[in-house]
Amino acid sequence: LVCPGFIDSHVHSGHRASHRLITDTGRPDFYGQPFLEITVPREGTRVGGDPRYARPTDADAETGNRLLATFTVAEMLRNGTTTFMEFGSQVRVQEALLVEVERLGLRAYLGAGYDSGRWVGDDKGRLKRIVDEPAGRKEFDGALAFIRRVDGSVGGRVRGLLAPREVETCSLELLRATRAVANEMRLPIVTHAAYNVIEFYEILREHRMTPVELMDSVGLLGPDLTIGHGNLIADNALLNYSGGRDLPLMGRHRVTVSHCPVNIARRARYLD
Repeated sequence: LVCPGFIDSHVHSGHRASHRLITDTGRPDFYGQPFLEITVPREGTRVGGDPRYARPTDADAETGNRLLATFTVAEMLRNGTTTFMEFGSQVRVQEALLVEVERLGLRAYLGAGYDSGRWVGDDKGRLKRIVDEPAGRKEFDGALAFIRRVDGSVGGRVRGLLAPREVETCSLELLRATRAVANEMRLPIVTHAAYNVIEFYEILREHRMTPVELMDSVGLLGPDLTIGHGNLIADNALLNYSGGRDLPLMGRHRVTVSHCPVNIARRARYLD
């Protein structure tokens, strides 16, 4: 059987091991959102034991990122994927992927992620969102520098992309800046949105809009946007919400949804 290569529109380099740890388990107060349990550090600390979150000066950081990149690219090739989009890992992870893409022959959309703050856990294990807009702007500038350096490289097989990691952890200014650069440089955008019950209600509480409506309000929606997951839009029965316009908005702007059915099915979620 011969067929065209597949396109993987939602890749996280190095997440494969953690996928195996979260099937059918988890804290009820996270409403089925798995990664909050394995990527959220206690406030004032960092995630340990995972090369993706190692400091560049840590002894095994470079080796770990290289191994994760090799495994990620080799796994995709083995499954018939010839083009992929990486969803916002750090610059050093993108650098490691770039090496493997050049060596093994895939096409890739690469771009370092950025945000204006992160989820952390307090001393009682409760979620808390930390806002750090200067750090977010610094990450954004670093992501643009990486894109300018690699876009069109490796014989045109590598393109840049803009990756505001999650809608709820990015300021409105950062989302608007993303749209402006995407228009100027003709770059695709990827972000996680409408993927998490907590995210949905946090945005609703802060802005009185759904995540999709918020993206529309800052001009982010468009045919160059890929929404990661997008399964928890306004009319999903799991949300018990009756006021949104999410599906018509996404259709009108011709956005792409990369909903990752196997991933979300591990927690009994679905694209409704």
